[in-house]
Amino acid sequence: MWGETIVSDGALTSHISELRQTLGDSSASPEYIETISKRGYRLIAPVAPPLDPDESTQTDPGNEAALDGTGAAEKKASRRRLTALGIVFLVVGLVAIWTYWPDDRPPPVLAKADGIAVLPFVNLSPDPDHAFFAGGMHEEVLTHLSHVGDLRVISRTSMEAIAAEGLTVPDIGRRLGVSHVLEGSVRRADNQVRVTAQLIEAATDAHLWADNYDRDLTDIFAIQSEIALAIVDELELSLNPRAAARLAERPTDNIEAYDLYLEGRERFRNPLADPLPGPDEVRDNLGQIAALFRAAIDKDPDFAAAHAALGYTLLSNMWQLSAEQAEVHYQAAVEASLRAIELEPDLAAGYLTLGKAYHFHGSGNAAWEQFRLAAEINPNDPQILRHLSIIHRFRGEHIDAYRLLRRATALDPEVPGYHRMMGSILWQLGMIDQARDAFRHAWEHLSPNPGLLNFWLSTTYIGEENEEGLREHIDQLTIDDGSPMRAGFAFRANIRLGHMDAAESLFDSHQEYFEQHRRLSTAQIWIHRGDHERAEQALMAYEQRTGTRIPRAWGSDLEVRLFAVEALRGRIGKALDHMETAVDKGFRGQLLGVFGHPDIHPPGVQEIAGHPRYRAAQDYIDAELARMRAELEELDASALLQASLE
Repeated sequence: MWGETIVSDGALTSHISELRQTLGDSSASPEYIETISKRGYRLIAPVAPPLDPDESTQTDPGNEAALDGTGAAEKKASRRRLTALGIVFLVVGLVAIWTYWPDDRPPPVLAKADGIAVLPFVNLSPDPDHAFFAGGMHEEVLTHLSHVGDLRVISRTSMEAIAAEGLTVPDIGRRLGVSHVLEGSVRRADNQVRVTAQLIEAATDAHLWADNYDRDLTDIFAIQSEIALAIVDELELSLNPRAAARLAERPTDNIEAYDLYLEGRERFRNPLADPLPGPDEVRDNLGQIAALFRAAIDKDPDFAAAHAALGYTLLSNMWQLSAEQAEVHYQAAVEASLRAIELEPDLAAGYLTLGKAYHFHGSGNAAWEQFRLAAEINPNDPQILRHLSIIHRFRGEHIDAYRLLRRATALDPEVPGYHRMMGSILWQLGMIDQARDAFRHAWEHLSPNPGLLNFWLSTTYIGEENEEGLREHIDQLTIDDGSPMRAGFAFRANIRLGHMDAAESLFDSHQEYFEQHRRLSTAQIWIHRGDHERAEQALMAYEQRTGTRIPRAWGSDLEVRLFAVEALRGRIGKALDHMETAVDKGFRGQLLGVFGHPDIHPPGVQEIAGHPRYRAAQDYIDAELARMRAELEELDASALLQASLE
């Protein structure tokens, strides 16, 4: 284009962007310059031929005054317009020549759009308090893109972890298995905002598209939609009418309400700097976050997303609330969720929050229906997939749960929880090597909670007579760092090993914690020590909390817990009744696993272990696990074959 100068695609798109800004044009609805996907640009403004010099000097004899005033001004304005159009015509013509001029180079091979990673938007605002706004912009663009059914969009959590490593774009593409990466920045000052975005092909690091958006703050929603639509156009993706309608919606017309909502959402994602805050700090911080969402609702009572976010916040940390507080939070969360759905029936967050509330209330089928509705609206939300997988697990549908978690992992690969949940399913199915690989991946690469993953890794060595591997993780669990939660994991591991002395020592060191939060384990200790009165007190407290307290157990999980209570009491018939009901409701696991190693089973549990009803139920479970194991192996083999063909 410019003699010996060679320019990149990014420079070209940047200059076209500046032309559009000068002309007041838009890439989404152009009046002057149209983007031709994969090819270049085209001038679409009407072009008139230049005026004949002789005609331009002719005047109306009756309008001589106009020549000295208005006519001269119009003539100058006309010349300016023609000059501007001439420049546009020249530049677009040069672009067309550069784009279409034949040469010996083969046409570029464009990457198939099989995934996109959106890096966190860089905050360039002079006010550091506006950092939450850049984070909100990042998440909203992700949400818009997630409605494109043909596109795999890596979640925000994973992208923040990737960004912290400072990887190059090609490295990001290889790490996440995506074809494209989107970069952007946000600068907010007063009521003005500038957003820049550029789409990059991961394999080649080539810039495919870039644009700047200088708007009033009230136009922020239009910017989000335009970025998403530009990417859909550039990648030649299809957009169904429902998704297109979602992109055009404005969540609120009140920018103050939107600010409060974004700030609350950012604080919910990163509530406290301390990785292990105390319960009082967590409770107080969640209260402040809920206050931000309530303030947003006060500004705009019809702000559906704020209602859904308030409900989700109220459901957090339910375990540490009193029974009365938990009930109040549950009712308020249901009310907020229903209001969100009423205001915006196509908002997935409303159904997700309502499903979570029903789940905590012990209404599994009602929760399933809400999660399913959320997934229909946004099938690419890993949180929705995770909640659906939990319902499948309770129903004993391990293969369906595994499929959903594998999808969630593809969308959120840097989150350890999904790998741990997949590992626990594999462990349940008896696929120990695969389970250990999943746990180890989460532990070595991703986990902020090594205690939990050390516990799960320790379970994979039980029964394999691998004392060295087992002891490595038990030792990690029993490091005395003052954490009662870690002591709880270590207690369970030692119970499964039959190391009762080590379990008792952990109980004595953290007795108050066990009596408040590990009541079934507490009952086991008192039974072992012969104090049946204190054991019964612990069992009664556990039974009451299990059946009546929010969050409460339900389905097969509730029946397994009641089976354990009656077994420890020695009520064999009642225990077996609960056991068979649990199996009917989908429980698929080792029924006596909760009691630990057989050498330390209480007398009642030992009697159950030899009962014909127990053996029949466990034989049925073992056959079901074998069937699912074969199905999963076939599923994995099919996935490997497909990957090799691609």
